[in-house]
Amino acid sequence: MSQEALLFDLGILEYQKAYALQKKLVEMVADQKFPQTLLLLEHPPVYTMGKSGSEENLLKEIQVRKVDRGGDITYHGPGQLVGYPILYLKNRKVSHYIRQLEESLILLLKEYCVDSFIREGYPGVWVGKEKIASLGVRIKKDVTYHGFALNVTVDLEAFQCIRACGLDVTMTSMQKVLKRKISIQKVKRDYVQCFEKCFRLKLEQKGADLLKVMKG
Repeated sequence: MSQEALLFDLGILEYQKAYALQKKLVEMVADQKFPQTLLLLEHPPVYTMGKSGSEENLLKEIQVRKVDRGGDITYHGPGQLVGYPILYLKNRKVSHYIRQLEESLILLLKEYCVDSFIREGYPGVWVGKEKIASLGVRIKKDVTYHGFALNVTVDLEAFQCIRACGLDVTMTSMQKVLKRKISIQKVKRDYVQCFEKCFRLKLEQKGADLLKVMKG
C-alpha cells in the first residue's frame, strides 16, 4: 500500500529560496510535523558546487554558489526540471535511494521513447555517451534533500563554462535527443506518475503557497 506525500510545483524559484525551503522542510519532516514532500521547479540561471567539488572544474570565470549536497559542479536554468524529494529515509540505504531516483528518471524518459541508462559509479542518467540528468543529495536526520536536475529544454551552452559533475562529458537534453519542442509542464506531470511508482508514494498536489501550508 502506498504512503501519502505532498507535491508542490514551485514554478521558477531562485535557488537560495528553494534551498531555504528545503532546510525548513527537512526539520519538520524529521520531527514528524509535516508530510514527506516532493518539490518540482525550475531555477533562474545559477551554477552550484557540491561538497566534493573542485574549482579546477571551472572553465571560465563565473560566480558559483557552494552548497552542501553531494557531487561536483553543475548548472541550473530555465527548461531544466529540478526535483527535491524531502523523504524520510530511515533504515534505507542512501545508495538505494539514489538508484530509485535514477530509475524514476529512466522510467520517465522511456515514456518519451528516450533510451537512457545508469553508469555504475557515476550518479545520474545517460543517453549514449552524453548525460541528460544529474544527481546530488544530502541526508540530515534521516531525511533527504537536494535531488536531481533533468535537462528538458535547458540552454546547453551554459554547460560550456564548467566540467559538469567534474567529468569530461557532453550534456544533452530531451529536446536535443528528440529534435522537437517539449513541454516542461507535461514532463512535470508525467514525472509525478514515475516518482509515485518508483517510491510507492501517492502524491497529493497542493496549490497553496508552500510557506502558508507549512505554517498552517
